[in-house]
Amino acid sequence: RGAGKGGQVLRGGLHCLGASALVPCGRQQATAWGLMSEGPISTICVLGFPAEAHPRELKNLCRFTPGFEGAHVSFSGPARSSSALFIKFRTYDQALAAMDSINGAPFDVEVPGVVLKAEFARREMEVRHAGAALPAAPPPPNGQRAPPRNVVPPPPQFRGFSEEPRKRPVERPPPPPQDHYRAAPPPPPQLSPAAAKRLRGGPELDTITILAVREKNLSQDYLHDWFSQRHGFVALHINDRINAVFAKFSSCSAAESALRAANANNFGAEWARRNLDL
Repeated sequence: RGAGKGGQVLRGGLHCLGASALVPCGRQQATAWGLMSEGPISTICVLGFPAEAHPRELKNLCRFTPGFEGAHVSFSGPARSSSALFIKFRTYDQALAAMDSINGAPFDVEVPGVVLKAEFARREMEVRHAGAALPAAPPPPNGQRAPPRNVVPPPPQFRGFSEEPRKRPVERPPPPPQDHYRAAPPPPPQLSPAAAKRLRGGPELDTITILAVREKNLSQDYLHDWFSQRHGFVALHINDRINAVFAKFSSCSAAESALRAANANNFGAEWARRNLDL
C-alpha cells in the first residue's frame, strides 16, 4: 500500500507520515490525521532517533506515560538501525498528550539539535498482553472429551521397590583375637660357647682356635709372640693336619678377652670345641 506523498512504509504494515508532513502542519494536521480513519487512532509514530539508539531504550521511552499499552520498534537499512517507534495508548486523548510531549524534544540532551517528531500512525497497532487468552482449540473427533488446557500433569506415583531378590552380603571371617597382634617376645641372649658349656654343667672353655692359618699368612712365630702378650696366655699348639692353631689361657675370661682382640686384628678366631690338653 502507498503511504501518500512523503509517507514511509514500516515493518508490520504500519504507516506514518514523513518528517516533512509535520513541520508545516504541526498539531492541527496530526490531530486531523488521527480522526480521518474509521475511528480515533491511539497509536503514534515517533521519528528522529540516532542510529546508535538501542531498541530497548526506544521501547521504554513512554513506558510510564498515562495510557501506555505497548511499543514496537521498526528497523531499516543494511545495518538494521532503529528507524521508527510505534507506541499504542489506551485512548486517543492519551496518545495526543504523549505526542505533544515528545514532538520537538531531543532524544539525547547532549545533542539538542536532533529532535524527535511524533505523528499518528495510519492504523491501530495490535498489542497482545502477557495474560491474553489463547485461541480455542478445535473440538475432538468422534465426540471424545478434550483434555483441559494449561493443566500441569500429576507427578508419577510411587509403585514400590522392585521384586528382585536381594543379594546376600559376603560373609567375612571374624578378625583374629587381639593376642595375634601382640609383638613376639625378644629372642634369648646369645651366649658364648664357654658360657653355654658352663650353663650345661661342663668345664669352662679356656681355648680358642684360628683356622686356615696358611691362607691367612699367619706364621707360628708371629702368633706365638702376639698371644704371649695377652693376659693369661698359657700355651700355643699348631695342628698342621687341619691347618689350625690353638691358644690356651688360664681362665675363660682371659680366653674371651684374647678372642675379641684377635678378631679386632681380623685373625678370624673362634672358640675351640674343647680345651687344649697339655
